[in-house]
Amino acid sequence: MKRLKTLMIAGIASTFAGTALAQATVPNTFTPGTAASASQVNANFTALANAIDNLAARVTLLESPLNKPSVTLNDLVGKTYCITNIGAISGQANNFARFSSYVSKSTLMITSTTQASLNAVSDDEHELGVSATGAGLTGTITHYSNLNPVTTVTISGLSNGVLATSIGNLYLAKDGTVLLSTDFTYTASQGDDSMAVGTLCQ
Repeated sequence: MKRLKTLMIAGIASTFAGTALAQATVPNTFTPGTAASASQVNANFTALANAIDNLAARVTLLESPLNKPSVTLNDLVGKTYCITNIGAISGQANNFARFSSYVSKSTLMITSTTQASLNAVSDDEHELGVSATGAGLTGTITHYSNLNPVTTVTISGLSNGVLATSIGNLYLAKDGTVLLSTDFTYTASQGDDSMAVGTLCQ
């Protein structure tokens, strides 16, 4: 009976090694009618225990970003984000209508918990302008590139992932690696909508 129990335990160990933990290997295998020594069985269980510990460590590593607390303002100091901003503008006045799209790139460096520096890299806009005259409609396409090299940004706080600044609210990922900003304004003569996405610069 004692030998039968030993063989049953060894069989269970081998089954787990081959199915539930396919990445685990055991040093000993057993065949019917062959006695299994305690040291061999213990060696198999040790191998399984090590495999389980390794799997638990991998799961912990994968889950760690979810368990980490959200970033604070102090965490952001010294970080620089590479930002791409896209948008469209439409407007009309005095028999003239226009529609333009633009793409701008910049970097945002958080210099302190209350201040950041926005540095323009590129700013390109294409505008389609249409004029109504006695002769009919005329249209022109114009390219603009206006850089405002450096803008000082005031930071007023960070709460629930929202970084409040003098250029609008920036929405941060929990780990602070990505920021997002959207804007929409509308008046009787002009509409402007845009979206900016920033990631930590390499």
